Amino acid sequence: MLTLKAEKRNPDEKAKKLRRDGFITGVLYGKEMKENVSLKFTEKDAAAFIKNAKEGTQAYLELDGKNVDVLVKNIDFDPLTKKYMALDFQALVAGEIVSAIFCGMRTYLFSVSS
Repeated sequence: MLTLKAEKRNPDEKAKKLRRDGFITGVLYGKEMKENVSLKFTEKDAAAFIKNAKEGTQAYLELDGKNVDVLVKNIDFDPLTKKYMALDFQALVAGEIVSAIFCGMRTYLFSVSS
């Protein structure tokens, strides 16, 4: 399964500055998480990940030395600058049914990992 290395980012850091410094911002949220986690990824790692993963793809985020099972919920792309702006992920919970949209079709995924 695909894995993307992520770092927690300080919410006070502006996304525009991070993009200038070669990072892509993101967020991780989920049903059993107390609060959303702001993330940043290197542009190189994120571009390689996005080549193989589209919205609705199940993957792993390597965060703080742990692999978090996630679903890619949104990929923001700026067509003028031809750069990726942000990635949104939903943390998956074992036994939870989640929905994702693939090419305009609604699909339901059933997470069985622990």
